Amino acid sequence: MQKPILCIGAQKLPRVREGFSAGLRMVWLLCVPLVALYILAGHVLVGFFMNDPSSTAMATGITILRVLSPFYFVVSAKLVADGILRGAGLMSKFMVATFTDLIIRVVLAYAFSHTSLGATAIWYAWPIGWTIACVLSILFYTTGPWRRKAQQEASAA
Repeated sequence: MQKPILCIGAQKLPRVREGFSAGLRMVWLLCVPLVALYILAGHVLVGFFMNDPSSTAMATGITILRVLSPFYFVVSAKLVADGILRGAGLMSKFMVATFTDLIIRVVLAYAFSHTSLGATAIWYAWPIGWTIACVLSILFYTTGPWRRKAQQEASAA
């Protein structure tokens, strides 16, 4: 059984939209320096985790950072939308988006690993899964029951 819709946002429905916007701004402010650091100084960061780095290991680590880090903006937007879905008790919608991401990443990683790019192609499965799941989570957020309730209240006023 789902929680009553009005439990979200202290029964002040514009807070849902404001919370989403504020959450998105906060996570994206965190993403900017991290993505810049990973892209510009990835070799230094990867080196911290290796005692005697081979050129292959360094190249792989740097590639992973450069492929994945720009998509931190996407996955962080998904996390903000997911927080609202979970807070509203819409666990089934949250789970649909999350399991879609996981399934897509596994299937694509397997499929991409058999291409000419080999193991490097596996890393491209992550941002594709993140992007599709983000679209789902934001779609579920934008069509959430609080939207209908807010529209009903606006038309009644």
